[in-house]
Amino acid sequence: TIGVRSEQAAMAAKAATVEAAAASGGGEAAAEAEEELVVDAWEFTPEVDLVAAVAKSDFDTESNEVKWNLKKKALDDLLAMCGNPPKLKVDTDLLELCSKLKPLILHSHQQVSTTALRCMARIGKGLRGKFNQCCHDTVQFKIMCSRLKDKKLVPVIAECLDELFQSEAITLERVAESLPGLLDLKKAPTAHARAAVLSWLSRCVSTKPTAVSGPMRTQLGDLAKVALDDSDPKMREAGDELMTELCRLASKAAASSKERRAMSVMIDKVRENKAHGKRTADRLSAILDGNEANAAPAAHALKSSRVDSAASGSAAA
Repeated sequence: TIGVRSEQAAMAAKAATVEAAAASGGGEAAAEAEEELVVDAWEFTPEVDLVAAVAKSDFDTESNEVKWNLKKKALDDLLAMCGNPPKLKVDTDLLELCSKLKPLILHSHQQVSTTALRCMARIGKGLRGKFNQCCHDTVQFKIMCSRLKDKKLVPVIAECLDELFQSEAITLERVAESLPGLLDLKKAPTAHARAAVLSWLSRCVSTKPTAVSGPMRTQLGDLAKVALDDSDPKMREAGDELMTELCRLASKAAASSKERRAMSVMIDKVRENKAHGKRTADRLSAILDGNEANAAPAAHALKSSRVDSAASGSAAA
């Protein structure tokens, strides 16, 4: 398959580099070269002209059929056309294809909407940093997030957003202006949808901290602080999760660094909450100081423990 061939090509390229290092500098140089060299298999993946492939297919006809299973078949075929791993030819006509995917992402049948979401993620992965140029990344991001209201779609949307971020098809800076609206109670009244956005942000910070700039950390901290004051427990838990990841990230900086000082100021703001501020702030401070092992449990974790204990007691009785 294409994926296997591209991986083999990447391994061959790495082996050639290590062999050259060994020839010039001995075993130690070869070991260093093998450790430092990171070969991206995507670079060796054949490029797919998706616009041309779709034009030759029955996608337009089948995706407009009334029956959901025919729409699903069209989307499955589109996934196959993208390839896996996908590497797509840069073409601004892909925006038209994304426009055709929108009603399918918004479709009421779960199998149709789920597969359409995966298609959008596959296109983004195939374009990487060119996703915005071809498909208007922020528009597609907001369309995908609009489906978070459907609790059944949350897992697949989370997976798709993770893929887009990890492949650099979407960056936090690009979607920064959309985040306040997605987390605003009046604009997004569904709590689990807002919590899902915060959870995605937490994963972005934890899995790819180098992609989170200083200004972005400040904005995320502000969003997490607002969530900690939310009346919904899901939001408070998600806000705590994001604030924790930001503290872990800041703890790696020097004690006198700007990052640490900014995080300390944010924790002081958290402390102002009369309900749980002191306990939460003390725990975050411990994490910021690199003493997470001795940090107290989060407020939501304590609450969960009490609920579990009560349930166990009732069962025993």
